[in-house]
Amino acid sequence: MTLVALMAVPPTQCLREDEVDCEEAVGHMKHCCPTFNPSVVQCVYNDTCGVTYPDLTPGESRCILDASCQDLVDSKICDRVASRSQAAYEPETTAGLPGKVCP
Repeated sequence: MTLVALMAVPPTQCLREDEVDCEEAVGHMKHCCPTFNPSVVQCVYNDTCGVTYPDLTPGESRCILDASCQDLVDSKICDRVASRSQAAYEPETTAGLPGKVCP
């Protein structure tokens, strides 16, 4: 998944670590949670017209990547990430979107 993301980025743009972490966490949730829609999570940093950060902080991404599929399902982490990301209309901060992702 990371290779695909790297190939999609123009050569003049560098990927930020938080973007890569978020993309990997989204891939893990997609694998583990059959109803999870990865398109609701925004993993891009953008500073062209206001600043937006990835929906997942690096800590949240690590928590998701460290969790087993069973933990993600049992803890409803995929559901919380999806509902939080779908409800986000304002640019988020470096602290991510409001609400706790990992228990």
